[in-house]
Amino acid sequence: MSSLRTNSKMHEAADENRVAPLSETLSPIKRGGLPTKVLRSKRLTSLIMKLTAARPLLSVERLAAEQSVAVVSLLDETPVCKDLPVFIGAMRPNALDVPADPNTYPVVRMYRVPDVTVTGHSSLLDHGATTFHHERFDPRHHVLGDENFRTLTIDPQHSTVRRLFPDPSPHRLDRAAVFTDALSYNYAHWLTEVLPKVALFARHCALDEVACVVDADLHENIYRSLDLVLNGRHKLVRVPKDRRVVVGELLHVGCTGYVPMEYRPPRPPAQSQGLFSGEALNQMAQGILSRIGTSSPKAFARKIYVRRNSGVRCLANAEVLEQALQAIGFTIVEPEKLSFDEQVQTFAAADVIVGATGAAFANIIFANKRSRIYVLMAEHAEMPYFYWTRLASCMGLNLKYVLCEQSDRFHKRFHADFVIPPAQVDALIAEVSD
Repeated sequence: MSSLRTNSKMHEAADENRVAPLSETLSPIKRGGLPTKVLRSKRLTSLIMKLTAARPLLSVERLAAEQSVAVVSLLDETPVCKDLPVFIGAMRPNALDVPADPNTYPVVRMYRVPDVTVTGHSSLLDHGATTFHHERFDPRHHVLGDENFRTLTIDPQHSTVRRLFPDPSPHRLDRAAVFTDALSYNYAHWLTEVLPKVALFARHCALDEVACVVDADLHENIYRSLDLVLNGRHKLVRVPKDRRVVVGELLHVGCTGYVPMEYRPPRPPAQSQGLFSGEALNQMAQGILSRIGTSSPKAFARKIYVRRNSGVRCLANAEVLEQALQAIGFTIVEPEKLSFDEQVQTFAAADVIVGATGAAFANIIFANKRSRIYVLMAEHAEMPYFYWTRLASCMGLNLKYVLCEQSDRFHKRFHADFVIPPAQVDALIAEVSD
């Protein structure tokens, strides 16, 4: 084990006059004018795959053990609350696939790895002739976000990977911490999986002048959240998709939370639907709340309905529920129209939160402990009912589900839109009327 300079108390007592960290955005790779659609086509990627050497794919834990990588423990293991989902009203799932999650969340470590190549918008890192991933990813059963971009291919049977698009002139850094991720653009994945690692790094390396490598082209709210947890102490290097950065000494924070984007068929039963380090999430949330503050000239509602304006998993008859909730004092909130600070303050102030499942519900990590949370979800055999339950329980929150009836079940699976039956509207109104 090796040590790093730490100063958690100094980090907690953040200097209010600090400015946002300096940042540098690398230029994207030029591909001779070929459009992205052509580059990502199945025919071209299949051809490139045949010309690309396969690399062994292993976990960072195995890499550390095999190559004597220096390791620092950042968080001790913590208990996992394994509550079952709670449903209100008469509707219940026809099937409930209970995850075989561990009883404790493992120790969170930071690995100091020499000579690593980082790729923009990728969850994988290259070291020598191997490629490594975080501790909870299982290439046999999980689909990685990178695979949707067609930037690499994974052979789950042989645990190998082939990267398809090289960078002829990679950027170079002597020392950096890396927080790139194939799903960093997704607000929920960012807030519950990537940002807690950044916050943990910043807490333990407050005095180290280490650059932080992150993905380019993310939403301004995501970069605002970075500003809050880094507090101006670390330079940001923003890396576009496929662009490479060669780092002489890389600090890699282990997994603080993870939900697979998708499962490889056939999906075995009892797969995890999300597991999080409650300690890492609570530390991050409290740090952000302390910097933003809860006082504001704007009055935040105590009862909110979170409207979902997305292309999938939408509540088709939302106006029926919205009218019923507004009649008993609820305020309609559209998170995508709010700044990051406003979203944090909105969820922190609310005593009752209702809405359809979606990325914006990750803001419940900022909710106060007395709040009551109701998530609308369709009834479907593949629906990850344990996801929000696991997230809420590790934050000490009271969360219940309101099941709805799904439409177009066979074409979009659990991503299809749904409707809330009148009886379920009545059940919800009875719960939140007091």
